[in-house]
Amino acid sequence: MFTARYQRGLESVLNCHRDACVVVFSETIELNFFSGFVKDGFKVAVVMPNLDELLLGTPTHVFASFCPFVMECLKESYDYTQLRWNGADLLTRIASNFSVNGNLSGRKREIKFQPSFVFFPIGHNNITRYFLAPAMETEKAEQDMLFKTIVKEAVTFHFWNGLTSAMVPEAGSLAHRLINYNCLRCSDTL
Repeated sequence: MFTARYQRGLESVLNCHRDACVVVFSETIELNFFSGFVKDGFKVAVVMPNLDELLLGTPTHVFASFCPFVMECLKESYDYTQLRWNGADLLTRIASNFSVNGNLSGRKREIKFQPSFVFFPIGHNNITRYFLAPAMETEKAEQDMLFKTIVKEAVTFHFWNGLTSAMVPEAGSLAHRLINYNCLRCSDTL
């Protein structure tokens, strides 16, 4: 299901990149699902892929010509039983190997390392507490400061969906503020 949480992610992309062309590959979403966005002038389309046709003749060499790091990520084995193995851990693992192996001075220019806060401002151990509205003034002040820091310094925000997908953020909570920060259709309920 394309939940309101996913919609907020799409809205964030469209709000920050108004000329973006977003293609959603899905076998279950109706082709006109995003017609409201299209009427508002955004370029969003649904494509029902034929995976055999889509992947036919597309060896990963397409990426290798301008992004060797991505090529290494694509070569890495995919383990569907371990979520982090394929996400943040994959990137960290490949980046470590990428820098150590081969000519480091030449490869330093190929990868720009960022502190983990830029992508994961809140770790999976603490995320659920930020779905609750602050109960005390000190907690509110801490969340206000964290919100400002995230908006200023982070590139993205990971909601750790595996842990929070069933949670609805309370109004005033940090998660609620972040989910709605770039919303275009803010009246839609989460």
